[in-house]
Amino acid sequence: KALRRQADRWGSGADPSGNPAKILANGWPDLIARKRPGTAATYVTVSGRAGQLNETSPLAKSDWLAVAEMVGSAKQARITLAAALDETDALSACPPETREDAHFDAAKGTFRARRVKAMGAIIISETPMSKPSGDAARAAFLQHLKDDGFGPTGLEDTVSTFVARLKALRASHGDTWPAPTLSELQGSLDDWLSGALGTGRFEVPKPNRVMDALKATLEWPLPQELDMLAPLSVAIPSGRKVKIDWLDERAPLIECRVQDLYGASTHITLAESRLPVTIQMLSPGGKPVATTRDLPGFWSGGYADMAKDMRGRYPKHDWPDDPANAKPHAGLTKKRLSQS
Repeated sequence: KALRRQADRWGSGADPSGNPAKILANGWPDLIARKRPGTAATYVTVSGRAGQLNETSPLAKSDWLAVAEMVGSAKQARITLAAALDETDALSACPPETREDAHFDAAKGTFRARRVKAMGAIIISETPMSKPSGDAARAAFLQHLKDDGFGPTGLEDTVSTFVARLKALRASHGDTWPAPTLSELQGSLDDWLSGALGTGRFEVPKPNRVMDALKATLEWPLPQELDMLAPLSVAIPSGRKVKIDWLDERAPLIECRVQDLYGASTHITLAESRLPVTIQMLSPGGKPVATTRDLPGFWSGGYADMAKDMRGRYPKHDWPDDPANAKPHAGLTKKRLSQS
């Protein structure tokens, strides 16, 4: 009786005497529920919410319900008011649609796809597909990033580097520069990444494509200034370009052999000289031997002790007494240096 009275109110005066479940289903098709396969009394609604029915309830014998009331949290919802629904009436109230579902497996870099006939979250039937369409693959990839973040796809360093560069420029140049967080960018993927994924056949985007999409979120001329003031690489005295690490706690950080830096009388800086670069110097064997943010001070100070140790360990390489006025090179031995 209570259900009939409630159906009457919700049905705006429609006659509920014949089939209250059908009235509920027609009025609120998103609350049509189907028993989850393999369970005794767990139902999933068209809207995607799951609810548990008391297993002793006579309604638990029905595969379909028109749900009038659910209480509790999303993970532990209980169906407290419902009516048994005929499958034909359920399909009539909420006609199934055919769609393509895809799931991205980041570990393998592949997709699983299926064609489903469904009423919202209720799957009526499904057929496996060898591969998804481009649109389905793009949607699955974006959903993966929303659910699992940038790490599994190998894109976290790219996004974090963008965030770190902006943070450094905000500190050096003021609030002209935005300061998005990693979580904010993850939550706004539809705004900045979906359009950059193209159309037609889908391919997992490379880091440089993602970086371009991130830069496009900045107001002009900030994208151009970002590369000028906080670049991803920098030229060193030897003529080589080395990658800048923006994620190290000492960032901006570069690594290079000591010989790469000979001849430098000033320190390497970025952002119109407002950001000194942390230089981690490497031995000819590629091991860290010194770190500085003041190269001239290092040449006149700690270099002498380091060079004394290096001459003993790497006698074939040059360790001049006056590195600030020596010829820079990419770590050549003295023999190869004389031949160049």
